[in-house]
Amino acid sequence: MKKKLHRILIVVFLLITGTVLIFLLQNPMNAEKKKDLETKYNLSFQNIEVKQCSTTMAQDIIDRLQFHVSDYHAFMNQFNGEIRSYSEAEDGSYAKYKCKPHPQREQRLTFQLTFQLSDSGYDAVLTSYYE
Repeated sequence: MKKKLHRILIVVFLLITGTVLIFLLQNPMNAEKKKDLETKYNLSFQNIEVKQCSTTMAQDIIDRLQFHVSDYHAFMNQFNGEIRSYSEAEDGSYAKYKCKPHPQREQRLTFQLTFQLSDSGYDAVLTSYYE
């Protein structure tokens, strides 16, 4: 009887711990964080579906944002900074942009945006760093 109770407690503990970890890893972006990132990167995040947002302690990466957008051309047309370079696949399945959000204010902050075709639009990753 003791062994059975012990096993049940372990299973319950693992289920609770797993649920908490899954909840924490989802990392939803609140409205304040969204507004801060829009200002920081000179982008509009109005029509995107955020999948994951994280700020890292790594020396080379500042922010990493994974999201979904229906049309990357429309998304990039809202950008009000400097596009340093870009490449696109001829079939429209992939695009990569290297940008400076505020070239006149912050000389070193740079970010890279990659878009990969998915079922209903594009999965995107924004990764920022200092040059």
